[in-house]
Amino acid sequence: MLQMQSQLAVLTSHDFVFEAGQPGGIDYPISITLTFYHGDNVRRDSDNQAASIMDLLQDAKVLADDRWQIVRILNIYNHYDKGNARCLIEINRL
Repeated sequence: MLQMQSQLAVLTSHDFVFEAGQPGGIDYPISITLTFYHGDNVRRDSDNQAASIMDLLQDAKVLADDRWQIVRILNIYNHYDKGNARCLIEINRL
């Protein structure tokens, strides 16, 4: 959460300037792409990982809600990168 908030504090685009903790969060149709880089070959469920990230986006007030009326497209990709686990989150307005 802290890492996400620090990155959001400096995020800008041509459509909006996002401030961490913005009241309400995104409430218009978007697509989200989650790219997981696994640091080991331990078995994991992609749907559980995605649910955790979606909950984090709501808690950080990036999203007003993760209902289908807002998150219209959700892409999940998984890769292996030994010892360098991370998740990249891409959000695009539709």
